Amino acid sequence: MKLTIAPKRWSRVNSPNRLYYLESCRNNLLRIAPFWVEEEAHLRGHMPGTEEGAESWLLGPIPVVRTLRYLINGVRSGGRPRVPSRRLRVDGRSVTRVFPYGFHEGLLFYDTEAHVWSIGEQHQGQKYRRARDSQPGAALVLGTSSLSCIPVVDILNKLFCEHRAVVCKIPPRFARLQPVFEALFHPLVRDRHVQLIFGDEEVGRELLDQPIFDTIHLTGRPETYQEILEKNRYTQRSFTAELGCATPAVILPGTWSESELKFQVRHLVSALTLYGGYTCFAPQVLILGKHWAYKASFLKALKSEFSKAEKRDDIYAGIPDRRHRFRQEHPRAEHFGPRSVVHLGADDESSLFSEEAYCGMLAVVELEDDNIPNFLNRAVRFCNQRLWGDLSCLLVVDPATRRRHEREIAHGISELEYGTVGVNSFTGLAFASCVTPWGSYLDATQDTGNGWVHNTFFFDRPEKTVMEGPFVPKMPWPWVKPFPKLQTFGKALFELEAHPTPLTAGRFIKQFGASLWKNRRQQR
Repeated sequence: MKLTIAPKRWSRVNSPNRLYYLESCRNNLLRIAPFWVEEEAHLRGHMPGTEEGAESWLLGPIPVVRTLRYLINGVRSGGRPRVPSRRLRVDGRSVTRVFPYGFHEGLLFYDTEAHVWSIGEQHQGQKYRRARDSQPGAALVLGTSSLSCIPVVDILNKLFCEHRAVVCKIPPRFARLQPVFEALFHPLVRDRHVQLIFGDEEVGRELLDQPIFDTIHLTGRPETYQEILEKNRYTQRSFTAELGCATPAVILPGTWSESELKFQVRHLVSALTLYGGYTCFAPQVLILGKHWAYKASFLKALKSEFSKAEKRDDIYAGIPDRRHRFRQEHPRAEHFGPRSVVHLGADDESSLFSEEAYCGMLAVVELEDDNIPNFLNRAVRFCNQRLWGDLSCLLVVDPATRRRHEREIAHGISELEYGTVGVNSFTGLAFASCVTPWGSYLDATQDTGNGWVHNTFFFDRPEKTVMEGPFVPKMPWPWVKPFPKLQTFGKALFELEAHPTPLTAGRFIKQFGASLWKNRRQQR
């Protein structure tokens, strides 16, 4: 196999020229984004104009254009972009706010904040500057995810955060997106800084035998990662991986109104059906209080909402076989189309605790809840010790319970050993924001993944991200269904994210207002 990249050539490219490449990629993306969304919608088995097809805006071009915009900002600052605020916790952790950033994000997400935590003082850009001066070798990116934005963002991360020329092996699933990726990276491919190779596992094995690569990054299954480590013949190589997670959602017992309960059910089911549920941040284990007064109502509403979405499924190779295996293991599960709900005990042995299902399975686990602090301690211990993976988790808590147990909840958040902790906020927002480092917890082991991507603020050693949102938002979120006119809203949001100007803001406000009006009318 002929490789065309020139690693040393990329290390000599100065900041003004790197900014040229980033601006060129952004301009190319503005031109091809509608075609990208249309092709990916067909790839997943949906028409582009439908709400399901329009989801491709949220996890396709929008994360990529945000990455480009923040990398432009980071390269201009020499790897140390300004942050909105930074503080030191009493336990010695440094907490840096990175989201919302800028005027338009402040308006859109005025009630949501994301903070990056670090043990000790938070440093930015030191690794970036050291890598720039050391002329690192080439990187191989193996993208096997269901999200088309992942290989693109991983390439940008290796190029501009780690200063490495990149070869990316893109799976056959995305073959129809080949014109999109080639057009997006055209100037970088032309100048031999990036090479895109479309092929199957055999092509990947052939690439792994090439001695040119100093580092390998995989997004995929743990079995694939272990095979790569075992067959590696080059001792100087470094490896990073994002391998998925048995993502937990912890519901703290509290007093909820009927409308609050219905919203939280819609929020959870929407997270489980976004992209068909075939994402690394889809909740897989729901943790409830055994004696919570609203438990029965919550589960009844949850299953009712699943019934409404039982016809929704996305095309993804290998999913039917995985689903069959998990359903055979759990014969008492209730099925709602392609999704299933099964009740398990905290001490049960189940593959839903030990691997990412990736096929629409939800395990419901009930823990003793004699009081809130004890329940939260049990939930944190269960998540840290019993569940595989450490990518992200969700914690849902109502404002009254949060006020009564502020100290205990803050301690519980600090004890959760996950790369991203969402408090009333879907962790998919942290993923798509591309300003919070996405990856395993600080002390991760290789069997659950390691390393970070989306590190557009160039943090040297992040511990985790904590993203906090409102219990019930005042304005609808585009990933919570139903969201009318998602196609036009997604396009307007993409244009706003690409160039936040009064003109794009006006177009976005017009489309958001139309979606908001139709949403309110449907709920009457």
